[in-house]
Amino acid sequence: FQPGAFNEVFLTVHVGLACLAYALFFIASLSSVAYFVQVWRLKRNRPGGLFHRMPSLELLDASLYRLMLWGYPLFLVTVILGAVWALTGGKDQVVETWWMSPKFIHSALTTV
Repeated sequence: FQPGAFNEVFLTVHVGLACLAYALFFIASLSSVAYFVQVWRLKRNRPGGLFHRMPSLELLDASLYRLMLWGYPLFLVTVILGAVWALTGGKDQVVETWWMSPKFIHSALTTV
């Protein structure tokens, strides 16, 4: 076991969780667009074309809830792991002002 191996595993877990969280958020955004289209067609009384092929509002709502239920905690863990990795100096580099990074500030603000 080498000292630098822990940082690489830690970074791999951090990036993997971030990719998974962003994928869940992307799927949730597609589901929300489908939900919007369904509501728009129902309110305008135009059920045709894709309307019958799209999932019901209840199914879309339940899937959105589940996607956010899993995506948000994964994103929160990703931000925490990134902060811990930055505090430990990740990849043997000294990062004195990691908390001033625009990427970290944006991530912290979106998780609050």
